[in-house]
Amino acid sequence: MARWVFTFLLFLLTLLSSYLALESFVENKIKEKFDAKISTLPIKVSYSDLDYYLLSNEIVIKNLKTSEFGIDLFVKKVAIDLPFFEREKELPESLKVYVDDLVIPSSFPIISGLLETLGLSETFLKVDFQAAYKFEGDTFFSYFTTHLENLGNFQVSIFLKNLNKEKLEELLKSRTLNKRLIKDVELDYLSLRYEDLGLLKNFLEYEAKQERKTPEELKKRFIATIKRNANSSPIFRERIAYPLISFIQNPKCLEIIVDPKKPLSFKLIKQILKEHPNITNIIEITGLRFKVCG
Repeated sequence: MARWVFTFLLFLLTLLSSYLALESFVENKIKEKFDAKISTLPIKVSYSDLDYYLLSNEIVIKNLKTSEFGIDLFVKKVAIDLPFFEREKELPESLKVYVDDLVIPSSFPIISGLLETLGLSETFLKVDFQAAYKFEGDTFFSYFTTHLENLGNFQVSIFLKNLNKEKLEELLKSRTLNKRLIKDVELDYLSLRYEDLGLLKNFLEYEAKQERKTPEELKKRFIATIKRNANSSPIFRERIAYPLISFIQNPKCLEIIVDPKKPLSFKLIKQILKEHPNITNIIEITGLRFKVCG
């Protein structure tokens, strides 16, 4: 019995040793390719660690930093979650990317103006975000979420029909937009979700100060404008105006949804926009609606 237990433990140690050796080998190969790739970039990029986890097929890059024109960008961690089965130089069937603590200094273009408009004195903006996509036959699904510290959470979700992996690979290889490839792509669903963590409050306070009014006075003015424009269209009033007013009164979460009765081709969307339709027609065709959420 003791001999059997010893043999089994030896087998487990051998298995663990083989696993660690394989993981280390793959990690070194990935690091070699990553180093070779960033060495060809026109900007200087550095990082402290690159780890590969075989069981989850995940790559984690830590303390990624780049400097250009006196501006430093820093990312505490980037994690790339790959599918287990993929071929080199082919677009993966699915992919997830996580970025923790992207630090953007106020000297970065646009950021200083944004911070000033929001009445913030911070010298940097800290951002976390996740992005992912997945193919299911001829359907393409993707989402992007981001967290802006003390400002808000944003999420974009999209479903596209008639867009498979092969078609997207061809699009990415094209140096110009290939109209032939995208004309049949259809928008099935789109969602833009915003959760306020201070952005709207800061914006209202800044604008109120500029106009020598109170934030509540600005709210009342915005609401009056929305009500005035909503009088001529019941569908606009129900689907957009009322939810938007509710959000302004109590800014927690707002979702903008495009959910047509049947998928809209990009070609049809382009034709609709060319005709300059009124808001009622746009709502009816696209299934556009605003929704106060959680």
